[in-house]
Formats: sequence, structure tokens, C-alpha cells
Amino acid sequence: MCVFDTVDDGLIGVDLNGRVIWSFAYFHAMELVVAPSGQSIATRGLNTITGQVGLYTISISTHSIHLVSTTGREPAWSADEGQLAFTEADSVVVEELATQRRSIVATGADRPSLRSRDNEVTYRHVKSDTFMQQMEDVPARRYIPAKDIYTPLRWSPDGNYLLFARKSRRLFAPLSCLEQNEIVIRRFADGADAVIGTTCKGAPINYDWVDNASFLALAKSR
Repeated sequence: MCVFDTVDDGLIGVDLNGRVIWSFAYFHAMELVVAPSGQSIATRGLNTITGQVGLYTISISTHSIHLVSTTGREPAWSADEGQLAFTEADSVVVEELATQRRSIVATGADRPSLRSRDNEVTYRHVKSDTFMQQMEDVPARRYIPAKDIYTPLRWSPDGNYLLFARKSRRLFAPLSCLEQNEIVIRRFADGADAVIGTTCKGAPINYDWVDNASFLALAKSR
């Protein structure tokens, strides 16, 4: 499934054959992620009815909209969709969506992601440019350098794999695309990487997982 922000008609979802499977008018997205079930999205965007820019969750089936934060960005779903992590100012925040209870995980941080075990939050520590892992009641630990990685580390729903985009490590590139990004899946257990695709610099690189698709969900907005 792919999700697009169109110029005139708001959000649309299409399957891998290009067939439109749902649409949502009166909203324009600046960044957007699909929930693991494929039934909800989280997006920083403009509600054209209210004129309010903010971080929203949107139910695809009911078309209901919930404003999470007026300044939040970089949303990331938990595997059970009960929590949403996001960046607000210079802090990584996790909100329980049912109760709207929030906790600040880290300051001086961005690019959060939630893992489906141990209440683990992964984020980038901005000053050290390093991805950190934070588990409940355990001090944060360094994971990998963030240099040349352009996206959050997106956990698979089972918590065993990571998905991210990084600067290509290929020695040679075609003249039509000299600066390339690699789309990478990493197995957490042993750090093994599989490059599943490449894009040219400047192309959308906001990717995420969904449970009910055979491949990846690409969330793109103009």
C-alpha cells in the first residue's frame, strides 16, 4: 500500500497495482506514517476545514481525526497501535492514545521509533549523532552511529528487524543517479543487512511496515 498527498483531493491510498482503495479529503500531509494494521495513519499536516497544522492520527475506516500535538513531528506507531512516539521541540515523547498520557523519553533527541518488546524506544541523540535504545527503567544505551542514515530506524511489528534509508555504499552509480540512497532491512539479532532497493537523492524516503501487506508500505507526501 502507498499513501499519497495529492495537490487537490487530500490523501489517497493505493495498492501495489495502483488501484485507489481509499481517499480522505480536506487534509494535506507534510509527513506521514501508516499504522501496522494499515487502518490508521499518523501525519503532520494541515486540516483544511479547521486551518490547524499539527500532528494528527486519522482512522481510514471511520475518517475520524484526532489532534495529538500542534508542534509534534516524526510520528511512529507502536506495534499494537496503542502508543505514538513523536518529536516535540527537542524532545522525544511517547503518548498513550487511549488516555492521552505522555512521557518524555529523551531531550536533545529526534527520529523516534517503538519496538514491540520491553517498551523500547529507539531515537537519535542529536549532539552525538548516534541512535540510542531506551528500555523502561533502564539507562539508555548506544546502538549505532546515525551518520549517513536519513530516516528513523523503523522496527518490524515482531521487533526482529529494522528498516531505514542510508547513503549508498556502492562504489559506482549510473550517470542518471549519481547520489543514491539504499533502503535497508537489518536483522537485529546479528546485524545482517539486506539492501532491498535504491532511490536517487531527493526522492521520498519515508518507509514503514504494515502487517497486512506482502511488502513495505511507502508513505509519500509532496
